Amino acid sequence: MQSKALEAIQLVSPSLAVVWIISLIQMEGRDLLYKYFGQLELLELRFPEMRANFSWNDAFTNKMTTQTSIAYEKASILFQIAATQSAIAASQNRFEAEGTKLSFYYFRACAGMLTYINENFLHAPSTDLSREVIKFLVGVILAQGTEVFLEKCIEEKKVHALVAKISSQAASMYISLNEEVKDFQGKGIFDRNWVTLIQVCTYWSH
Repeated sequence: MQSKALEAIQLVSPSLAVVWIISLIQMEGRDLLYKYFGQLELLELRFPEMRANFSWNDAFTNKMTTQTSIAYEKASILFQIAATQSAIAASQNRFEAEGTKLSFYYFRACAGMLTYINENFLHAPSTDLSREVIKFLVGVILAQGTEVFLEKCIEEKKVHALVAKISSQAASMYISLNEEVKDFQGKGIFDRNWVTLIQVCTYWSH
């Protein structure tokens, strides 16, 4: 079924076929992460006193952190799921209505997953799971989701007042993020690429 769908897409657009393949791989990766997370939950329930070494490289500083807590492993897996959802959202073909819809959905799902991490896993041992970094990432994802919604409103030729309101909201979100990302860069957490990206998004949303 998937091969037939791919053949049909390739007849229409080779580039769209590449996007479809990337999205499919990302979704399969996400599903595997969900399965592993479920196994961790069962393991924690059956053997609450169990200890094992769980090591992860920080997503931004690349510093390795090793913990014996299953809770740390669960939080790290949820972070990976959120990152995958963000990648799925970004890989959608937003020139089509369904792609725009899916992009918005997965950006929102990513933001929800990151918020869940912040609300349920305290005292993070790594920078990427710290409350302030997760809060910033939620802001970035919500801004991207708002940007997608703005594109949808423009495409559907919504009334000017609504388009202007959503545009102003997106701009305001990026302006706020622009100040935050500079602080994080100063602390050595994010590099210059993050600052440039937020600045470009701020300019586009005006």
